[in-house]
Amino acid sequence: MDSNKISKPDIQADKEGDFIRFAISDANLPTGTNLQEAIQAIQDVLERRLSSLGIRQSPEGDNPFNFEPVSNTDLYLMFTKNRNKSELKDIISKLQLGGNPPLLTRPPEIPEGDIRKY
Repeated sequence: MDSNKISKPDIQADKEGDFIRFAISDANLPTGTNLQEAIQAIQDVLERRLSSLGIRQSPEGDNPFNFEPVSNTDLYLMFTKNRNKSELKDIISKLQLGGNPPLLTRPPEIPEGDIRKY
């Protein structure tokens, strides 16, 4: 894998059902990046992007998804209502994640290029 790249998320399954896995390696982050801070930043970006797709956390605690950190390098995005692989692939494509770390924080509606214009 190229350095300074975030892997595209993939779909995994366990006895609970299918979920989205983010493999985050400190070897693929820019030098000096704290892995735990990067994972938290990815969670924040995911939560905002899921919200823009209409999948929102509820203040009442009836949440449609949760994050489960697994080991030091894996983050699972699990949905409370089981979703099939096709639905998860669609969500992944709409989240527009993966690639160089600056893309993680770029809102999906801003095209690649000179972000300072926006």
